[in-house]
Amino acid sequence: MEINADLYEFTKNESYREQILNQIKNHLPERLDDFVLINNAAVQILNIVSKLNGSDWDKTLTVNAVAPFFLVQGFLEQLIKTYGHVINISSIHSRLTKENFSCYASSKAALEALTRSLALELSRKGVSVNVIAPAAIATQMLKDGFAESPEKLKELESFHPAGMIGSPEE
Repeated sequence: MEINADLYEFTKNESYREQILNQIKNHLPERLDDFVLINNAAVQILNIVSKLNGSDWDKTLTVNAVAPFFLVQGFLEQLIKTYGHVINISSIHSRLTKENFSCYASSKAALEALTRSLALELSRKGVSVNVIAPAAIATQMLKDGFAESPEKLKELESFHPAGMIGSPEE
């Protein structure tokens, strides 16, 4: 099953959100024994401070930090019924970042704060909420970011203890 959704629109438009949530729920089995929600989508807008604008901040925070909240809220019934799990994918940039990452790093730090808050609230209902903050993973977003300078991607590999960038499958 593949359902494509615009997470920015999902967060900003309640009727679109309900439509997407219902599409997904209609594909769930009647008897649900386990439910795991993995929030892995991200927007990464990189720019110097003087060039970032309100739209950059809005899109980044909305997709990276607010959409996961609405997904948890939308599937709360399934999570509680199954003593389910939420796994939010953050980034090393939430704590250890570099130049031009203001929007992205802030959004991932916000996602980690949201995770802590949801974990406190939902653990009483049997739902676990955790975050994973990996370093570089060879996603399309990462590859696109280095399309103009493959030598910098090689340099990034050298910064990892394993001498390689992780794969999405790992």
